[in-house]
Order: sequence, then structure tokens, then C-alpha cells
Amino acid sequence: MKKPPASGHYHLHIHPISKGSGHNIFASLAYGHGLAITASGHDHSATAAAAYRRAQSLGSGEQVFDYRRKVGVQWTGIAAPDDAPDWARDPVTLWRMVDQTETRTNARFAREVIIALPHQVGLDQHIELLHQFVRTHAIPRRMVADMAIHAPPTHTGGDPRNWHAHILLTDRPITADGFARVKDRS
Repeated sequence: MKKPPASGHYHLHIHPISKGSGHNIFASLAYGHGLAITASGHDHSATAAAAYRRAQSLGSGEQVFDYRRKVGVQWTGIAAPDDAPDWARDPVTLWRMVDQTETRTNARFAREVIIALPHQVGLDQHIELLHQFVRTHAIPRRMVADMAIHAPPTHTGGDPRNWHAHILLTDRPITADGFARVKDRS
């Protein structure tokens, strides 16, 4: 077997999470954090577009997204503007508020950013790099960033260099009173 090169790689993927495309914000949250979340009263489907996401139907529109057995979740955190409400720093409450705010059938909940992290540094440096990225690109736009750092799945033969982060960014700017009425389309 060939030894992988010592140099790193770069990867940045940004995609919307919206009702219209069949995505579910709670599936993304559960996957990123390694949680089990029940999403009640939703008409839209689970994340069918991504093969690694699955949902169990509970009937009457409820779904459970259970990723408690997911290995590799090394760190999670939320970054928000200083004057954001306290509930914006709790991931489940944050995304429930987003879900309640976004009522249109084709509403976009968030943007998910998946970014490669350098495998040559440790978790503390990964956290600092992620915070720098969010402070530069999200906080000035008054977005809330829900972050999760995943280690490579080396137990299944995965590439040991595949350290990466999942960042869920709110689509609406947040104020001290909650989400803005108008989305930032820039």
C-alpha cells in the first residue's frame, strides 16, 4: 500500500439546506453533533439527497434522526454575535426557532459548509482555525454558526487525513430580538 503524501488537501463545499430540495435541518444537526433529535409536525422529507443521512418515520409527520452511534465527532460549538439571544447558543433551540421562522414550502433553512482541516495539527488548532473562519465570514454578517469537527473514520479504513468541519449557518441575520425579517441574500 502506498503511503499517503504528507502535504494536506483543501476542500470547501457549500450547499443550501431547504425544504424544497427535501433536506431537513434536524437531520443535518443530528449528524453533525452525533445526537438523536425528534422533529415533529414536518411535511417535508428527510435528507434523501445525501446517502449518509437516514430518518425513521414515527407517523403523523414526526421523524427521528438518530446519530448517537456516529463515531468521530470531536467537538461542537456555536458562534453568534455578542448581542444574540441566549437561545441562539443552544443548537436544538436555535434550529427549532429557524424551523418556526421559515414557513414557506420552499424555504431555505441554512447553508451547510463542509471544510477540510489540516491533519498535521491537533484538535485545539482545528478549533481555533474554525473560530477564525467563522469570525471572518459569518459573524460580521450576523449569522449564527453551528460547528462540529469530525475526525477521520480510520476504524473503517478511511483516510487518516480527513479531518473536517461541518458548519451550519443561519440564513437570516440575528438581532438581540431574534431573527431579522429579511434574509441576507449577499
